[in-house]
Amino acid sequence: MRSMHAFVLANVLFWAGLCATDPCDAAGTLDVKDCFNASDLAAATACRMQVWATYQAIQVAQAKHGMTTKTCQFGVNVTGDKLVDLLRKDIRALPVGVSRSIVAETIALLSPPVDCTLGVATDVGGLAAGSLLNICMQGIKPGGNADTCWAYVAAMRDSLGELSAYKAEKFFCEPNENISTKDAILLLADEIKRDIKAQQVRPAAEVMAEALSRRYPCNSGNTTEDFAAIASRALEIIEHDAGKVTALVPPANADSNLAAALKTLRPVVVRASVPKSKTRTLPKGYLIVVGLKITGKDAEFESVLGPGALAGTLGADEDCGLHYSIGFSQSNGKWQVGTGKIQQCTP
Repeated sequence: MRSMHAFVLANVLFWAGLCATDPCDAAGTLDVKDCFNASDLAAATACRMQVWATYQAIQVAQAKHGMTTKTCQFGVNVTGDKLVDLLRKDIRALPVGVSRSIVAETIALLSPPVDCTLGVATDVGGLAAGSLLNICMQGIKPGGNADTCWAYVAAMRDSLGELSAYKAEKFFCEPNENISTKDAILLLADEIKRDIKAQQVRPAAEVMAEALSRRYPCNSGNTTEDFAAIASRALEIIEHDAGKVTALVPPANADSNLAAALKTLRPVVVRASVPKSKTRTLPKGYLIVVGLKITGKDAEFESVLGPGALAGTLGADEDCGLHYSIGFSQSNGKWQVGTGKIQQCTP
């Protein structure tokens, strides 16, 4: 079973690479009224996928992050088509000739609702992360249409960004550079790989929110010294378990404090410069720092240690190695090791 999941993820990563210039981000330029575009079925479908993704993102913000604004619960099996039908009157009443963002208008139309016959949303439902990746898989097949996949992922990214900004305490902080749709789907795939069996059945926007929070945490006043103390202790644990770490590979758009801290600990190599051999995708001793998230007095250090997968094997394009997840907590001003998890990637 695991091999099948790995196969799906590997193909999604391959497919994402096909869109090197990210033209599919154009899906984000659709107008909300395109949902009713009878002359362009592709645009109408993409629009409805974005409405669906936005609704799921609102549920995540409300149920998981304490948003005070309420949104209606439209049922467990609600789809983008059903949501658009429910919003038909309001959408068609929008001013003519004015471009209306699908994400912004969906958030506005659903928050706050006038009449919630099924009550307000308390849980997150809708499209599962694994189902979304399957939709993406269908898009790369001959005659397939990748627009629906890219539309949903783009809307999740944009919706979660807007909803996070509504809160005084954001659940993630976007980097200075825009997160492309390609990067967002790779981020989602990476988050699913943390626990494929469990993650694939969870709501896609919920998994994406956690991925964004892990990759782009907000600087909560922690200093370079905090990041250095945690990373240094994590390195001690990793080296005691698996041998010398010779180089650190920081995450893209790393927090400035994290980037500065890593430079004090080991030689730093950017992801694009990681050497590859004929047998391994990730050299022995290279540690990819997936992220270091500090939330109050708790922290989590995520990393992948080489050597990577054997060249030519399933998963060889994925930096497959030892995955470390090490938790920390702060006591009397010092960071103490808490929970830990080590998982060998088995493509």
